[in-house]
Amino acid sequence: MEVDCVRPMGGNTGVSIWIDGKLRALTVSPRVIDSALPAPASDEDRCRLVASYLRRVQRAAADHLLRTDPNALTVFVDETVMVPIRSERPPPIAATARESRSARVS
Repeated sequence: MEVDCVRPMGGNTGVSIWIDGKLRALTVSPRVIDSALPAPASDEDRCRLVASYLRRVQRAAADHLLRTDPNALTVFVDETVMVPIRSERPPPIAATARESRSARVS
């Protein structure tokens, strides 16, 4: 999964990402991400959160494309496309790798 950028777009968050061999423009609604952020959330906070949940956003958009129009180049990701992100935070990548190594050693 290659990401060209995650950027603020007014109140939304924009993502340019490859899905099924096409560069797609995703627009993530604040209703999907704001419940996971303290109010008021900055554009930078929203972009960081979307970047940390990017796989989940990408999967939701890909599923939506399959159900609607697989050739669409834009997807508006709102609560009808994806369950809103709650306040849980994904574990840091380094911690996840450490945990998996220690699980194999044990």
